Amino acid sequence: DFIFKHAISTAILTTMISQHINMTEENRTSLIAASLLYGFGYRFVPRNVLDKVTELTKADEDMIQFSLEKGVSYLRTYHEEFPFLPRALSVVEYFVLSSNPERALEHPDPDILLLAEILRVAKQFDLLTGMSLGHKPESEIMAMQHLREHPEIYNDTIVSLLAQCIHIVPAGASVDLSTKDKGI
Repeated sequence: DFIFKHAISTAILTTMISQHINMTEENRTSLIAASLLYGFGYRFVPRNVLDKVTELTKADEDMIQFSLEKGVSYLRTYHEEFPFLPRALSVVEYFVLSSNPERALEHPDPDILLLAEILRVAKQFDLLTGMSLGHKPESEIMAMQHLREHPEIYNDTIVSLLAQCIHIVPAGASVDLSTKDKGI
């Protein structure tokens, strides 16, 4: 359930961003496929880690990273099954391995890098706003603030595109302020 819901939500977000920047059909298809496949390795994460409601330990995070890398290896066995899969798997591989400094790929194709950056922003936004491992969901505003506070991880242009696509606080919206007051 966790894998499915996050894959679908991330795919929706990446689709919206890719349409907003008029991405080529090939890149859009690869990005959507990568969005649906990036979390495949979660199926190898032990259940006790997936069920945690407290903050994850370093060992838990290492286990998740190992499992995601195992998922990439498993998916690679199907690289010739579908015409879009090799490119989507390149995005997933770069995305997963770039989270591990010891295994990070060097000099990726510029398109693969862009697609992985879009996937990184969408995935993190979804993890922050949806039920996730080790924390309760945050508001969309807090999630956007988190993304903006870490430009070294999340491409600011892509974060801005995400904000434009999802219209977090449209003009005239009622909001609850941190002071407990309501605002428009």
